[in-house]
Formats: sequence, C-alpha cells, structure tokens
Amino acid sequence: MELCLLGSNIDWEITKDVVAMFISALSAIAALGAVLVACRGLTTWRQQLIGTEKHRLAQAFFRAAFEFRARFNEVRHPTFLTKEILENDGEFFSLKEKYPQRFESLQQARLKLEESAFEVQVSLMFEKDEIDRLIRNFLDIQYELLVAVEDYLEGKRTNDLLFVVYKPVRSEKDLIGKRLDELVNQVQDLSKPFLK
Repeated sequence: MELCLLGSNIDWEITKDVVAMFISALSAIAALGAVLVACRGLTTWRQQLIGTEKHRLAQAFFRAAFEFRARFNEVRHPTFLTKEILENDGEFFSLKEKYPQRFESLQQARLKLEESAFEVQVSLMFEKDEIDRLIRNFLDIQYELLVAVEDYLEGKRTNDLLFVVYKPVRSEKDLIGKRLDELVNQVQDLSKPFLK
C-alpha cells in the first residue's frame, strides 16, 4: 500500500522533463559516437586509397625498370628477328639501318621509366636525389651502349666493346649487364615496401 502512495506522490510533469532530457543526452552521445566512427572509417578509407596509389606507382616504376632491361637486352641480341629481316623484302640490310630501330624501343622504355620515376617523386614516396641518381645511371648505361654500338658499326672490334654490344654467353664477362641488373635490383628494393 505504501508503494502505491509513493507512486501517487510523483510529479509526472517533472518526471517527463527528466526522462526527455535523459533521452536527448543519450541521443547526443549516440550521434557523437556515430560521428567518431564515421571519421575513423573515412580516415581508414583515405589511408587505403593512398596505399593503393603508392602500390600502383611502385608497381609501374618497377615494371618500367624491367621493361628498360628487356629493351636493353634486345639491342644487345646478336641476331635479328625474322620480322626485322622481312622489312627489307628479304634483301640484305646493313646493321646501321636496324640498330636505330632497336634503340628507338630502348629510348621509349627509358622515357617510360623517367615518367614513372617522376610520378613516384611527386607522390613523395622516395627521396628525389635517390631517384635522380638511379635515372642518371640508367641513362649512362644507355649512352654507353649507344657509343659502343656506334664504335662497333664504325669497325672497332675490341673484346671489351663486343661484350657491351653483344650479351656474352658467360655472365661473368657481362659487366654492363651486371650493372644494369644492379640498377633494376635497386628499383626493386625501393619499390618492395609498397608492393606488399
């Protein structure tokens, strides 16, 4: 009976106001929690986008280095492909006519490598000096091959020159090839953290 009396002495107007304030406070806390969860989700999404972009750039840079090495070795390949011979309707051709075509594909590969390196620099993934040094070394190797081929076509036939112009069967004599492989490995080492 006393419980009923206690219940009847409650001022329901004040109780409604207290309950309404409690519900409003609870709604505000829930809204704040939703905002915090949304911010955390957006931050995670942004980091994922940045990581995906860095992965794409590192992959393109790495792929461009491999492409350069492949075109470099094509220039050094001692035989000419059937398609290169057929361009002359089966007639004999001079090496001076064909090497520039091979160098054109090497030049395109180097330009692609430089473009990838620029994109990597812009995204601040690597140090500018490090990338500049790598690109300069790729350019030096390309120039060294160009000069060796020109000397070879002019009639100079030293063993050192031959091992630059043509890729030797025994890899220990392929010094320029080893230098190129080291450069490609440096690109790989730089790119590896972003390719996981």
